[in-house]
Amino acid sequence: MPPDYSQPNLAGMPGLLPSPQPSPLGRGGKNPKHLSLGGKRSEGGKVGWGEGERGLPRKITENQNPENPKVAGFTLLELLIAMAIFAIMAVMAYGGLRAVLDTAQATSARAERNRQLQRTLTLLHNDLMQAQPRPVRDALGDDETALRGGHGDELLSLTRALPDLTQQDDHSRLQRISYHFHDGHLQRRVWNRLDRTQASAPMTRDLLAAEAVVIRFLGDEWTTFWPISGGALPKAVEIVLTMPGLGEIRRAYLLQL
Repeated sequence: MPPDYSQPNLAGMPGLLPSPQPSPLGRGGKNPKHLSLGGKRSEGGKVGWGEGERGLPRKITENQNPENPKVAGFTLLELLIAMAIFAIMAVMAYGGLRAVLDTAQATSARAERNRQLQRTLTLLHNDLMQAQPRPVRDALGDDETALRGGHGDELLSLTRALPDLTQQDDHSRLQRISYHFHDGHLQRRVWNRLDRTQASAPMTRDLLAAEAVVIRFLGDEWTTFWPISGGALPKAVEIVLTMPGLGEIRRAYLLQL
């Protein structure tokens, strides 16, 4: 029988018929657990290959793997709750820190007042213990007794001796000391020349802040004014300081036995 040329033979022409595709069920009609290209598996977030559209292979990443759920972020409500908790903790921490700072500041201020008080009492003690019966002339040429007090802002003025540290005969070993209470501050003024002129200026130093300062002198009895008569030194001098936070401080100094 002669060959039938009405139907062309396409099997012998390469490229005209589609190549046979492997069955998705694999050999023996079984469905493999993982279908990948080149024998590679996609496990644990590793990049593998799967079947995409139109039967083409595509990459499968960890987030795209249906076996691994997609990682979720924080919600707005969770962020607001976290911020509220942080704000509460910050307010509590600030309150505690503020209390510590206030306590430290109050302690430092009290310690500074104590230092000023001790320095003032030490200076007053040294001045009174070195008091000398030497009268002086003021800036106007008037005589002043060796020790006087109770004249307005002038609480106490006296002549005191200094240690001779220079070993020079022409160097004066005497000073004029004056304590004044002005605008809530106790001041100590020093003149290195006893007989002053109008050009003489004292060295002034603020000692402490006080609410009130009272100095009393003992003659036959206690008085806030000296001298009573003559130029003799009092038997004793008492100072009463009223300071904020410390109350009333009283000290007495004996000048004559």
